Amino acid sequence: MARPGDPWTRAELDALRRLYPSHGCRWEGWGRLLPGRTPDAMVAMAHKLGCPRRRDALRGFSRADAACAARHLRAMAEETGHTTSQCAALVGVALAAANERDGNRAGRGRALSDDEERELLAEWRAGATKAQVARSRGVSERTVQRWIYDAMAREAWGLI
Repeated sequence: MARPGDPWTRAELDALRRLYPSHGCRWEGWGRLLPGRTPDAMVAMAHKLGCPRRRDALRGFSRADAACAARHLRAMAEETGHTTSQCAALVGVALAAANERDGNRAGRGRALSDDEERELLAEWRAGATKAQVARSRGVSERTVQRWIYDAMAREAWGLI
């Protein structure tokens, strides 16, 4: 069972990416799939992964715009063999990564380069604690945790 502050596993990220868009954070099945993860933690991670929220997905767009996007997502899903929800999540993560690379981080602090993210994940997986990484890089543990989550999400999608 996950405890607050525990890193997300690849299986948890995959389940969240696949099921969050259709079920949201209040689905009773989350307790079985992601034991120990709170609804707030799921919302935060789903947002980082770029998972769409149903109620906000069509705000500001016409029905024709939504139909066009759905056609493109279905075509992408057919070509890649993934679900349309997975394709939508990938588009969100790719856009977030592009925005970060272009400096459009909306106040989220310094972005790491791809090499820095790989180095961070290798260091963390080798057993370094968040506190050790934070001290060595001169940042807070919270920043290190955010970097780890962001790097894991981009790694899961093959972006680093």
